[in-house]
Amino acid sequence: MLDDTLRTADLSDAAPAHFVRPTPGYHWMTWEEAILRKHYPDRATGPAHCAELLPHRALSSIYAKARTLGLSAPHQGSAGKQFARTWERTEAIDAALRAHYASSTGRRGGMAALAASTGRPRGWLQHRAAELGLTRSNPMLLNNPWSAKELELLEKVAHLSLKVIVSKLKAAGFTRTQGAVMGQIKRRKLDRDDPDRFTTVSLSQALGVCEKTVARWIDQHGLPAEREGAAQVRRVHRKKLRAWIAKNLAAIDLRRVDQAWFMDLVFGG
Repeated sequence: MLDDTLRTADLSDAAPAHFVRPTPGYHWMTWEEAILRKHYPDRATGPAHCAELLPHRALSSIYAKARTLGLSAPHQGSAGKQFARTWERTEAIDAALRAHYASSTGRRGGMAALAASTGRPRGWLQHRAAELGLTRSNPMLLNNPWSAKELELLEKVAHLSLKVIVSKLKAAGFTRTQGAVMGQIKRRKLDRDDPDRFTTVSLSQALGVCEKTVARWIDQHGLPAEREGAAQVRRVHRKKLRAWIAKNLAAIDLRRVDQAWFMDLVFGG
């Protein structure tokens, strides 16, 4: 009798007369799946249309169920959309930058000429030079060595971006360029990993799983992650990771984790 009712409901976009609003997380009914199969793939606004027909279901839930059923919405082209330009880093450009900074003593127009010859924006070249730790041979810099207080502050903030490090040094009364900061970090071999943020690689090593497993937790199971830097590396904050593990402890194999790290994560500050 129940199967007959569900089969009848599959033919209509309206909820059955006996329908009762399900609680969050309630399993999907056959008539709901029928609406997804009918409308999700057929329209450019398929997901949104399904959300209108199923107001009791969140859009994220509709996307997740559609993936489970193997459904896909029509591809929407990117015509008319603007995307940020990502410039490729090459060994030839890095070599040209090193040669420029090795021979340059601050003459005007040098960076503009380099930008014209390499086809890269001047700002991008300057940022890349800072990443490589390149600085000009400037007598003023040679007569301004790093103080002990500067180096102490640099060690504390080395994991931050170069722009933020420069601003923190300036707030403390020290003036340094991004290139000078990066050069000092490389010479002193300072650790640039943030102890409160984990990349997918470092997190997979600490939890004893592969990087794809961590990526799946982020994409499908709600592990919060933020993209940072020009490379858009995904990082997970310690506090959010602790909260996620508390709700998904069954996903963690305690025999494979780094025991000391895990104990500090769960019970530490």
